[in-house]
Amino acid sequence: MSQKAKSSSKAKKPVKSGAETRPLLDYTLEFLAMNGVAEVFIYCGAHADQVEEYFGRSRWSTASHSNPFSLIQIVRVSDARSSGDMLRDLDKRSLVEGDFILVHGDTVSNMMLDEALAAHRARREADAANIMTTVLRSGGDSSHRTKTNAVTPVFVVDSHSRRILQYEETTPLQSGRYLALDPAIVDELSADFEVRSDLIDAQIDICTPEVLALWSESFDYELPRAHFLHGVLKDWELNGKMVYADVLDDGYAARASDLQMYDAIGRDILGRWTCPLIPENNVAPAERYRWRADGLVVESGAGLAPDGRLSNSIIGRDTTIGPDCTVSNSVIGRGCRIGAGVVVEDSFIWDDVTIEDETRIKHSILADSVVLGRNCVVPAGSLLSTRVRVGHGVALNRTAVLSTLSPSGEPRRRRRRRRR
Repeated sequence: MSQKAKSSSKAKKPVKSGAETRPLLDYTLEFLAMNGVAEVFIYCGAHADQVEEYFGRSRWSTASHSNPFSLIQIVRVSDARSSGDMLRDLDKRSLVEGDFILVHGDTVSNMMLDEALAAHRARREADAANIMTTVLRSGGDSSHRTKTNAVTPVFVVDSHSRRILQYEETTPLQSGRYLALDPAIVDELSADFEVRSDLIDAQIDICTPEVLALWSESFDYELPRAHFLHGVLKDWELNGKMVYADVLDDGYAARASDLQMYDAIGRDILGRWTCPLIPENNVAPAERYRWRADGLVVESGAGLAPDGRLSNSIIGRDTTIGPDCTVSNSVIGRGCRIGAGVVVEDSFIWDDVTIEDETRIKHSILADSVVLGRNCVVPAGSLLSTRVRVGHGVALNRTAVLSTLSPSGEPRRRRRRRRR
């Protein structure tokens, strides 16, 4: 399966990765390629046109000699509202004939799946009821930034067979964090099991086609974990299906499923935890990044003033940074114009952004083509969407969220000032 495996990736709009200017989907595809996947089906709901346009000019194009896949197909599903809808559509189309790897389009991982694939294959050959292996990462007892603050997954796993016996989720909003253990686990399934809430789940699953059949039978399932995994394990006496966990101690895996995780993955790429998927390795043919002192990675064509204080950051080509600037723990994309005396800390600056003199930015995200005037202050937690313009001397409120679009997706109308 490692050479002819099929992968289904649930894709989103090609959002930047938080390190370099590559879409997150690039990292997902690199992960699949390094694990020998040959055929990829990418399911797109919204923004399918943008995904296709990007693919047409990237290394993933069918015309590109550097494309490692024998087949890469974008599947449009305009009426899909959940992961479940997409997987039921995948089953209906009969695109997958054998075992496949299921991942989300915002997955960043360098894990090698050879042993997990071999173990899955052996279990499946021993018993067709062994339908899925979920690949997890050990997070340890200490805090880790890729452990999400929103939902904590809890796996009850047989200590010997690694069969998952129960799956639950806890959230910070719960009055008490406890697990109601299914009595059947002790009575019928296992006398030796582990309750694991320390695992990092990037939702990387190795599946048999039977998984898709179960999705189709359960038309109300929407989420891979809270609905599908929880339901299959809860109803094991009825469906007779078994799911296993493969916990890896080596390697990195996370999903940029929200802004906290986006920030965490960006920090981990800066910290080289995702090696070999790091900028200076220039995985994509058009990239020309080089590592410098103080953890600075600069792409060829960037212009940096000699008196700048730049450290532990990534800077893309055709970006210019003026004199007396401070940039630390940040990612700056391509084609940006940064004036004199600017301070950028712990932030993500996408492409074609203009930041004028003496502006300060801390722990924020600025999307493509944002323009900030002179002497602005962008405090921690701010998010400025594409083409937002901020005038001179404006200090934004903490955790400001600015967009040129309304919540419905329509362009905002400019307010006209009344004449006095």
